[in-house]
Amino acid sequence: LHVFACEWNPNALFALRHNIQDNCIEEDRVTILEGDCRTTVSGALDKARRVQAQSLSSDNGKDVYQDTLLLRGVDRISLGLLPSSEGGWETAIRSLRRDVGGWLHIHGNVPQSERNQWIQWVCIRLFEIACNEEEEEEEEEPTKGKTQMISTGKGRGNEIEMDQEALAKARELVSQAKKRQEKKKKQKKNKKKKKKET
Repeated sequence: LHVFACEWNPNALFALRHNIQDNCIEEDRVTILEGDCRTTVSGALDKARRVQAQSLSSDNGKDVYQDTLLLRGVDRISLGLLPSSEGGWETAIRSLRRDVGGWLHIHGNVPQSERNQWIQWVCIRLFEIACNEEEEEEEEEPTKGKTQMISTGKGRGNEIEMDQEALAKARELVSQAKKRQEKKKKQKKNKKKKKKET
């Protein structure tokens, strides 16, 4: 288990480092990315790619492993910024594992009466972001589409819980969005095919 901790609050960073030490957590189990995750995660990924490219000439396998760990992607991401964590969604989706996807724990302040509509909107927004990411990566390397990993589920404990009707509606909206995306891909493919023929 390895944790990437993104934090920009100096007081929270102090508490984080104290808790890591106080709970006797090994230093190589946690990587602290200090600052705005939208820039620190990108920076860490760039560094990991550079290290990976130079790994054949490196003698320290452990350091290489630690530095390139983020390239494998992460299983769970907690997006705890309130009142809205939307600013970090794109970075979060980009950081998920490419082979099996992962979980996004999304926090947001929403009026009780708008809860189900918000969840439906979140599902669509995440799908749109995943589609954009997939299009950018498509030509670089074949990978399992992240758009196939977007699904909805029930929260546990005090987390948001959708009633069955709202859950069905969210799934329907995502399904419709997937169909539109597939249609768009086919049109793009046909356009490229016609261009080659002429």
